[in-house]
Amino acid sequence: MKPVNSLNVHFSRKSISVLLMRILYLALLCGAVHIAHAQRMEVKGITYEVVSGGVAVVRGAKPYTGYIAIPSSIVLEGRSYSVKEISSRAFSQSYVSSISIPSSVQTIGAEAFKGCRSLMQINLPSSLKSLGVSCFEDCTNLKSVDLGYGSVRELPSRCFKDCRMLYSVRLSSDVHTIGDYCFQNCNALSDIRLSSRLEYIGREAFRDCRRLRGLTLPATLHRLGSHCFAGCQDMRALYCESRVPFSVYDSSVFNAYGTNLLKICTLYVPRGTLSAYQRTAGWRDFQKIQER
Repeated sequence: MKPVNSLNVHFSRKSISVLLMRILYLALLCGAVHIAHAQRMEVKGITYEVVSGGVAVVRGAKPYTGYIAIPSSIVLEGRSYSVKEISSRAFSQSYVSSISIPSSVQTIGAEAFKGCRSLMQINLPSSLKSLGVSCFEDCTNLKSVDLGYGSVRELPSRCFKDCRMLYSVRLSSDVHTIGDYCFQNCNALSDIRLSSRLEYIGREAFRDCRRLRGLTLPATLHRLGSHCFAGCQDMRALYCESRVPFSVYDSSVFNAYGTNLLKICTLYVPRGTLSAYQRTAGWRDFQKIQER
């Protein structure tokens, strides 16, 4: 009978090295998780989280009230971090009445201010590059928005939907897209100048903007979403700047939900283009077309 080794296990140098490497990896991973949690902090009632690359993200840990001033940077363990982003749902459903956003912020996440019904004023910095879906949806007391100096290329879907008191919007020339339902139910909207580089207006983007009396469609525009002007009952003038009209085959663009712009609205077109609009699908159905 052969003697039985009490351990009955034999490790090679290679297997021991692999085992030690795995233990070291797990230890480092646990340490990284601990450090990440340690890099959350609250300053003057606002919660922040430092993410990879040293960018600070604003995260609302509880409902906010009144005036909020977000700093351009925060200090954590002796190191300064620039506040680059307001995260998704950061202030959603809170009681903020006014907020100051620093020039360091480049992104506002989805639903970041959704349902902030006390919000009346917000200053958006020129550094802003992107807005998330529904970021200001249902801010029922928000009265004006100025994006004139930013570099936002797209107003995403539902961006200002149900902002019923919003009457004035200023857009920068960088805005190329107005997303689906973007200004739907902005009943007070009467003052908006579209970007000179706008290419697309989405589905129901201006639906039920009842006080909107006129709109200038830039020469760059080449597509209109279905029902985009439905319910614009006060619309009396559309000013088209393109000398080469694009076809509109969807009849709901100008005639939907009881509002027929083809009858109540005058279409103004550039001099020398009347016959082109009278031949083009969608535009030719307007009862009143005038050159200017």
